[in-house]
Amino acid sequence: MMIVIVDRQKGVGAGMGGKKLRRMSKSAVVYIPVGAIMIILLTILGTSGFMRVMEIEVIGASKYTAGDVIEASGISLGDNLLFINGGDAGSRIKTSMPYIYEANIIRLPPDSIRIEVAESIALATIAYQFETLVIDASGRVLQRGGEAPEGLFEIRGFTPGEVTEGSALRAQQGDETKLGFLLAVVEAIEREGMQSGVSYLDITNFSNISFGYLERYRVVLGSANNLRQKLATLPGAIAAIEEIESPGVTGTFRFEDGGEWRWNKDN
Repeated sequence: MMIVIVDRQKGVGAGMGGKKLRRMSKSAVVYIPVGAIMIILLTILGTSGFMRVMEIEVIGASKYTAGDVIEASGISLGDNLLFINGGDAGSRIKTSMPYIYEANIIRLPPDSIRIEVAESIALATIAYQFETLVIDASGRVLQRGGEAPEGLFEIRGFTPGEVTEGSALRAQQGDETKLGFLLAVVEAIEREGMQSGVSYLDITNFSNISFGYLERYRVVLGSANNLRQKLATLPGAIAAIEEIESPGVTGTFRFEDGGEWRWNKDN
């Protein structure tokens, strides 16, 4: 009798295990075909004409043609939308086109791609070896050599380290502090919308930074501290002087430690 009881207990255990196995088998019956179907569908989609790129649109490019941007992206008509790596395509555009600092690849099913780019605005030039560098407000080198765009101001008193197009402006050893002040002033000039009136920026002595403004004024900022206050109050100081001076007057505006601009008229 005890042997029978033991056999029944084993039978109960086996029954529970059998139920688990049956549940697992049912799950496998469901999941295995679904997985197989997905693999088949992906294979069909990848090898068929479904979701093939038939149109590529470029938005935001002015320095480069749409065709150049598309070529740089590596995306071609006939590519499958599912397998296009937008991050890689955007990186290729930014690497080969220095004026473009942002590139986003947008899929538009069933058969289109939109490439949206943002271009840097050239702001200043710097002499470098026997060439001229063109940079934007962040110090990114947009162009090395060749003819610089019109309307840029010249940066004096700074010699860059080794640079390439698309890279950030670099300092030679020991000039890192000067580069930091230079970028701070350039960004402040751009932020205040004053770049069109600036003819040069002299950072030879970074504790006595100066720039030419409106073709008849020399502006002495002193250090790069409190740039927002200095540049924000400069137009008012100029307007006050122009009310009492003759047209075309030239001279120097110097920012004093007390927080005011001092005017010295040229003789």
